[in-house]
Amino acid sequence: MDPPPCLKCGAPTRSRNPERPIPFALGARHHQLLNSNEPPLETDLLSMQSFVSAHLSSLDSEISGLRARLKQLEDKRAELSSHLMQNTTILAPLRRIPPEVLGEIFRGRYPPFARAWMEAGST
Repeated sequence: MDPPPCLKCGAPTRSRNPERPIPFALGARHHQLLNSNEPPLETDLLSMQSFVSAHLSSLDSEISGLRARLKQLEDKRAELSSHLMQNTTILAPLRRIPPEVLGEIFRGRYPPFARAWMEAGST
């Protein structure tokens, strides 16, 4: 049974024992073959292949799920990055300068005769 997903992000959580060793405990016959030069029987080969195939399949399934989750997170990140780029002008520091200060800055930019003309036109 799979552990419940993370409550915050929905990601699959790891089991309580994440670094569990690969269970190669196939029994006394397996141990005997490891510690001798005796050739394995056909049933030994089938048993070992079946055992390893099942664990590889399990790992492949877990990897596939993690890749799908990674794709979801990458898509979400790209969406947020795009949103940030679209709203960069809103975040510009210039927008936080009071209009009065900007007016003073640009008023000093014009020559004296233009300033007099602008001030006369604004009243």
